[in-house]
Amino acid sequence: MSFPRLCLMFLRITLNLTTEADELVASFSKLKQMQTATPRQTRNIANWFKSYGEDAIDPEEQHYKDHQGDLVTMISRPQYPLIALLHRSRIIRRMFKLKIRSDRIASDSTTYTSTRGLEVLAAMLSLTVGLSMTFASIWWLNFVDDKVYRLAIITASGAVMSLITWVAAGNRPFEILATFAAYMAVLMIYQQIGS
Repeated sequence: MSFPRLCLMFLRITLNLTTEADELVASFSKLKQMQTATPRQTRNIANWFKSYGEDAIDPEEQHYKDHQGDLVTMISRPQYPLIALLHRSRIIRRMFKLKIRSDRIASDSTTYTSTRGLEVLAAMLSLTVGLSMTFASIWWLNFVDDKVYRLAIITASGAVMSLITWVAAGNRPFEILATFAAYMAVLMIYQQIGS
C-alpha cells in the first residue's frame, strides 16, 4: 500500500472517530442540560408503582426506579417557588382543575391542573403584593419625619421586597436585583420629594 493511500485511510478512520466523539459530546451536553428530577417526582414514580403494581412495566425496564440522583425530567420546565407553593394547595388545585380528556388516564389519584392558570394567579399575586408594599411604604414614609427612621423603613422594606421577589421568581439574581433597584429608586425619590 502506498503512502498517500495509507494517509487517506488514516484520515478516514480519524474522521469517523472524531465524528463519533463529537456526537457523544453533543449527546452528553444535551443530557447535562436536562433538569434533575425533584424528590417529589421520584416519590410520584414510587407511588405509581404502588398503585399500579410492579408488573405494569417490564421488570427489565424498571431499573430507574431505585436510582437516586441520576433521574431527569422528560419535560424540563422551570417551576418557580411561588407556583410550586400554589400547586401544593388543595384549594388552588381544585380551582384550576382540568377536565379529563380522552387521551389522559382517568384515575382517582391523578388530577390535572392548568399550568397557565397557576402562572396567571402567581403573576397577579406578585403584582398585588409588590404594589401593596410600594404604596404601604410610601404612606408609612409620609408619616415619619426623622431621616434615620425613614432610611430604616426603606432598608427593611427593600429587604422584604427582595425576599418576596425571590419566592416569586426563584434563584434568578439579576431579576431580583433589578426589582430591588427599581423599588429602592421609587422609595428614595419619594423620600427626596417628602423632605
